[in-house]
Amino acid sequence: AGWTAGSGAAGQLAELVQRVRQAWDAAGREGLPRISTLTYFGMGQPVDAAGAYLTDYYGVGRGTQILEGMVRTPSDLQRFLDSAREAGVGEVVLFPAVGDLAQVDQLADALPT
Repeated sequence: AGWTAGSGAAGQLAELVQRVRQAWDAAGREGLPRISTLTYFGMGQPVDAAGAYLTDYYGVGRGTQILEGMVRTPSDLQRFLDSAREAGVGEVVLFPAVGDLAQVDQLADALPT
């Protein structure tokens, strides 16, 4: 069993993880729940390319909100990973917001070693 949260502010993520663990304990479950989070990335890409995809898929309001929190640089990625780790997240899923296979290589280059 597990739970996945979409990308969001670090404080919100930590609060959600805490609520999930409390619900897990209240239900009498043993061990810890598997907790995952996700975010979109567009490494080095113009905001327009990612924005077009995200607003087409999610609509203007939600798409714009996701675009604002999207990982674009190695430092963005590090901050997101640090926030997830500090919140108690065990798994991070990164979705490309731009349909370019070079994104995979750019993401790999940006991952901490």
